[in-house]
Amino acid sequence: MLFACTNEAHPREKDLLLQADREAPLGWMHLRIYSDSTFEFESRGLRSSTIFKGKSEIDRMQIQFHYTDSVPPAGALAIYNKSSVYFTNGAYPERLGITLTKLDSSVYDEFSILEIRELMQEAIDLAALQEYFHQENDSILKPLKILEFGMINETTLNGVQKFGKVVSVISQEEAAHLESENYLSIADWTRVKDKLRLQIYYAVEGITVNYSFQKDSADWTLMDSEILEE
Repeated sequence: MLFACTNEAHPREKDLLLQADREAPLGWMHLRIYSDSTFEFESRGLRSSTIFKGKSEIDRMQIQFHYTDSVPPAGALAIYNKSSVYFTNGAYPERLGITLTKLDSSVYDEFSILEIRELMQEAIDLAALQEYFHQENDSILKPLKILEFGMINETTLNGVQKFGKVVSVISQEEAAHLESENYLSIADWTRVKDKLRLQIYYAVEGITVNYSFQKDSADWTLMDSEILEE
């Protein structure tokens, strides 16, 4: 009786769920995620190749990489959209271009990283908000701290500046160890079709700032804003 027939020399190839890569100075970086959630992150040089393997967890916000052994310098967490994978917690920022994907849309297909940066830059530069920063307190304000909130994270706000410095995105744990609540937190970020409602809370000053943006063609325009004091 014949129960099975396999060819160990040529194992069946697994279905690709996502493939992304970029050319490095002396080689290539490759990411391959398969339909069974396993992945391979390969750093290929001119003479050698190092492959990091493990299992991945993917949702609409991010990709979490659980490595079998060591973790590469790119890190173990990434965000993604239709065209790119951005590693967010490594020793350096790593971006790979997607060449194949079967993933569902991510939150960054609704809001691009560039749009998030532009919206947050305009929000913290609101003229009516500036008097509440008290710039004489240089050591406290610089850099301006913003509490991470979903799409508002270190990667998406990279390049956003205030008081001549790039803003600092802090975690809930970091915020808990600060001496005061001298940071901005996002109370609301809701998009309905071509409208965005953004609400920022500045606890140390006891104010809530409401913003209403509207998208016209490719650009977001601030339609209204209001500062509420406690």
